[in-house]
Amino acid sequence: MARKMESKGARLLAILLALIMIGSVLTYAAKRTQTTHQREVEFNFPEGFQGLISKIPSGADQVVYVNFANSNPELSDILKRIVTNNMDSEFFSNLRFSQGISRFMVSSYSGVFPELLYLIDVNKTKVFFTHESEDVYNGYKIKSNKGISLVDQTSPFLFGTTGIVVRTLDTISGKGKSLASEVENFTGRMPKGDYNLIIMFKGNAVKQLVQGNASGFFDFYLAAYRINNTSNGTYYEKVVLMNFTKNGFFIKSNETAYYRFKNFKDGLSMAVMGDTNLTKLMQLEPEMRMIEIKPVENTTNNTANGTNTKG
Repeated sequence: MARKMESKGARLLAILLALIMIGSVLTYAAKRTQTTHQREVEFNFPEGFQGLISKIPSGADQVVYVNFANSNPELSDILKRIVTNNMDSEFFSNLRFSQGISRFMVSSYSGVFPELLYLIDVNKTKVFFTHESEDVYNGYKIKSNKGISLVDQTSPFLFGTTGIVVRTLDTISGKGKSLASEVENFTGRMPKGDYNLIIMFKGNAVKQLVQGNASGFFDFYLAAYRINNTSNGTYYEKVVLMNFTKNGFFIKSNETAYYRFKNFKDGLSMAVMGDTNLTKLMQLEPEMRMIEIKPVENTTNNTANGTNTKG
C-alpha cells in the first residue's frame, strides 16, 4: 500500500534540525584580541565539505558543516547561531581565537565513550589553548587538558576529545579509513561546488531522531544549503539526500520556486529545492512516498468463502 508520509515524517527535520546542536545549547562567545599573527601550518585540509570528510575518521553519525563564504546577512546570521549553539562553553573554556571563524565543522562519534571532533578555520591565525600537557604524535604537537586536545599545525585546526584528535592525525597520514569512505557513494552525487551549511545524520543518529511512520525507512539524511545565482535571480538552494532502506522515494512538489528530484536504483533519493524565502526553505522537506507491503492471511475458510460469493 502506498501512502503519503504523515506531517511529522514528511517534514522530518524542519528548521529545528537546521539549528541542530551536537554539543550543548550553552552560549559561547569567542574572545578576540587585536593580534592576528599567523601560526605554522604543516597540513592544509582539502577544500570544501567533501575535502574535510576525506581526512577525518570514519564512524561519525552526526556532522554539521558551516562555511561563511559568499553568505548574505540573513544566511550569515543563521550560520552564526548554529556555530554558537555547537560550541559548548565548558568544552571551549580554555580556547581563545585571535580572529573570527570562516569555516567550521563538528562531528559526533557515538559509542561507549562518545567523541567530538571540531575542525575550525580561522585563516591560519594563532589560537591559544590553556593546556596541562603536550605530546608529539606523527610529527604534530598535541596540547591536552582534561581529555580535550588541540592540534594547531593543521588548517582548519583540530580540537576535540583526545582519542578522536589522535585518530584524525592517523587519517591524515593515511593510516585509517575516512568518513568519506562511508558516505561518498551518497555525497558524491550532490550538485558540485561548496555549500554554506550541511547537516548530516546516518545510522543510529537517524533512528534516534525519527519516530513514527518514517522510522526504519532510511539510514542516511543530508541537507545542504547555499546561495545560488541563476539567470532568473538569486535563490537559496537546498539539497536533500535520503537513503531509503525500505520502499520509499521522492515525488513531485510545487511548494518551492523550483524543485527537481531523482530516485536512484540503489535506494538513494535526491531533491534540489530553491526559493527566495530562506525560512520557508528550511522548514520544508521533499515530498515523498513510502510503500508498505503487508501480508494477507489466506486460510482454507477464506478461500471457501471467496468461492461461494461468486455464485
